[in-house]
Amino acid sequence: MRETIYIQMQRREGAIVRTLGLIERRGFSVVSIEASPPERSNDLRMQIRVESETRCFETLTVHINRLLDVRHASLRGDNSSALTGSGAVSLNSMR
Repeated sequence: MRETIYIQMQRREGAIVRTLGLIERRGFSVVSIEASPPERSNDLRMQIRVESETRCFETLTVHINRLLDVRHASLRGDNSSALTGSGAVSLNSMR
């Protein structure tokens, strides 16, 4: 099963690495990452598509919200908050 996690975080050294490390340590596989340019100079908005057959996505979101640099993380079934714009960066896996 795959889900998309929407994250707003502070742009600090190591914040993205800590977030991705948590996802991997919790047994999820990252399928794709998309980041938008910051609305404010210190923030970054990201969409991370993850997959797992047995893990709970809601629990992962709770753990991500506990990270120091994360302002907010949530699961959303719709694309109402999807990152758009010419400045968005997408890193998709080769699966």
